[in-house]
Amino acid sequence: FRSDGWLDVSAGKYLIGDGLAGTGSQYRWSLLYWFPQPWMGATVCVVGLAMCLLMLSRIGGRLAPLVAWFCMMTVQHRGPWLVLPSEVLQSAALLYLVIAPGRTSLGGVSHTADRISSNIALRCFQMHWLIWLWMAFANMLQQSAWWDGSAISLLTESHPGLFGPIPIGSWFGQLLGSGLLGSALGAGILLFNPRTVSLGILVSLVYGTLTSLLTGDWLFVLISLAFSLAFLPNVSLRKRSRPKMCYTAWV
Repeated sequence: FRSDGWLDVSAGKYLIGDGLAGTGSQYRWSLLYWFPQPWMGATVCVVGLAMCLLMLSRIGGRLAPLVAWFCMMTVQHRGPWLVLPSEVLQSAALLYLVIAPGRTSLGGVSHTADRISSNIALRCFQMHWLIWLWMAFANMLQQSAWWDGSAISLLTESHPGLFGPIPIGSWFGQLLGSGLLGSALGAGILLFNPRTVSLGILVSLVYGTLTSLLTGDWLFVLISLAFSLAFLPNVSLRKRSRPKMCYTAWV
């Protein structure tokens, strides 16, 4: 955040298409456009970190995730070309936590309002992750690179991960590509059925792990795990002398 570490303001606005119709630049906002000084960037990061610590401590209610989301947005809108897929999911998760930030209670979620807000937040997490999986799968299939076997090579050249650049025609690359496609499709199908949710969570984790290994976006595997855990209340459990139970309110 020193000086013009993210390019100066005029260059940043040029890269988002400022003033050009159809670029969506009019929806970009950031304190770092209005106050480009280094102290503002540092302040945004410190405040965002403090709000995250408050959320972990279950302090601050809905205000903590809301302020954390605002801090993340002001950074992402200042440098949208630097935003990773995991950060897009993370920003959405912060908004869903505003709906139901969670609270400590010995008796669980006891109030009706808490149960309703918890259900709404969980459904938002679940639907967002399902849509993400299906859109990712559809997006890959509509690109010719995933049909001619060059997708993994192109992906690892632009975003090298643990394996580095993988050459075109590599059997290892083809195996990873098939695993990425299959895990996205499999997770999207398995998470729909309450009886296969547990397996769907594992396949989602495989999808997140493969994405992290290939692109180097190591936060993605944690984000995929966080979104997948929202399906845990749909896992059916059986207890002795008790009927089948399905948890519908969980934070």
